[in-house]
Amino acid sequence: MALQAKTAERLRVYLKNSSYHNDIPLYEAILFEARRVGIAGGTVTKGVLGFGSEKWLRGYSALVPANNVPMKVKLIDSPEKLNLILPFLEKNLKKSLITRETLNILLPEPPKE
Repeated sequence: MALQAKTAERLRVYLKNSSYHNDIPLYEAILFEARRVGIAGGTVTKGVLGFGSEKWLRGYSALVPANNVPMKVKLIDSPEKLNLILPFLEKNLKKSLITRETLNILLPEPPKE
């Protein structure tokens, strides 16, 4: 199987699970919006423990409230496609971190018939 090299970008959004958009968690709303605008792929992961600029611990610990778990949304596509979700993020993110980076990805070539 041959692999095809390609360049893409990854956009990561770091937020907490207690952030909401309308009646759904914000991390879900971001993923739904990414799918709606046609972004190639996205994943939400839950952090075990972390802290941000406020230095408050977030995660699974006896010292941390359960509604304060770190979450990360990862989206991968072309720069042009990722730009389509930026207005939604600008409107709905209050205290979050967004990173964006170029990736070299390898994709399997489709089988020849």
